[in-house]
Amino acid sequence: MNRFLLLLYKIFAINAVFWLYVFKSPYKIIKKICKIRRLHKYAVNMNKYVAKLKKQEYNQFINFLVHMNDKDEYKIRKRVPFMKKYFKFLFMSVCAAALLSGCGGKGAEADKPANRLEKILAEGKLTISTSPDYAPFEFIDPSKTGQESIVGADISFAQYIADELGVKLVIESMSFDSALAAVQEGKVDLCISGLAYKEDRAKAMQLTEAYNTSTGQGIMVLKEKASEYAKAEDFAGKLIGAQNGSLQYENVEKQLPDAKIETITNLTDGIMMLRTGKIDALSMSQSSGEQYAKSYEDIVMSEFKFDSSKDGTRVGVMNGEKELFDKVSEIIVKVNEGDLYAGWLEEATALSEKIAKGE
Repeated sequence: MNRFLLLLYKIFAINAVFWLYVFKSPYKIIKKICKIRRLHKYAVNMNKYVAKLKKQEYNQFINFLVHMNDKDEYKIRKRVPFMKKYFKFLFMSVCAAALLSGCGGKGAEADKPANRLEKILAEGKLTISTSPDYAPFEFIDPSKTGQESIVGADISFAQYIADELGVKLVIESMSFDSALAAVQEGKVDLCISGLAYKEDRAKAMQLTEAYNTSTGQGIMVLKEKASEYAKAEDFAGKLIGAQNGSLQYENVEKQLPDAKIETITNLTDGIMMLRTGKIDALSMSQSSGEQYAKSYEDIVMSEFKFDSSKDGTRVGVMNGEKELFDKVSEIIVKVNEGDLYAGWLEEATALSEKIAKGE
């Protein structure tokens, strides 16, 4: 379609330049054509242009048609044979453009990527969504700027996928629920943000096999009250913070039905709410909680652990994109067989601890 529009543009651009050369202005074109009574039909066909003329120009135009003399008409008639040839040429040009558009349209359609994977390879970039508030998986390195500031084990994993595909990695930072929505709506290619398995999530998007099975789920509390929270019953009536749409939210909802849930935007906000007494506890992964505990001496992970039969983190892929899902799954097999994620996690953990100490 783009080729067809470009071709039409060239044809009409050439025509416009030609008529400007012959008649000096579009107004004179219509005026001279309309003077010839035998070509009066052109005046009718061009009434839309005439209607747009300024009132003064329109009156001059009508007055010219009424009072034109034989000398004027003779000058125009000399051009009639040439004009007829031109209009034939114009008609043939438009027909040729239409014919070529049929071929060009098919070519453009053929050039269009058939699926998301082909699109990624054609554009040379892989775009992921993530919520960088989940150390050591995805978090912010304040010593860096832009995309380079988003680091973590998941980010190293995402870079590995991009390298395997031979494309550039583009990271879109956003809240956790927005990161989920972005891949569901096709705004990004993948969601890599510590995704755990959930039945409703598995319906909303395709979830790969786990690439990190080292995560357990628990609850963070104030260190001075840690002894009060050892079993599920201890959280009855307590206000527990959890990110909306997360596994942590579902764990509280299903396994601690007597507790109250406070939705939080990100874990950093949740930590502050816990430390200031706005919530009693915070639901999060064990490994992430241990990292936060190293940064703040007044909080700790409680002895209570959630029962999770679907442990591990996964990649979210838009429904229907089988080719991309299969390719990412193939890469995950290589990651798991080589135990590559453990190395990325170790590096990210060391970095997050360094940042926590202010080094």
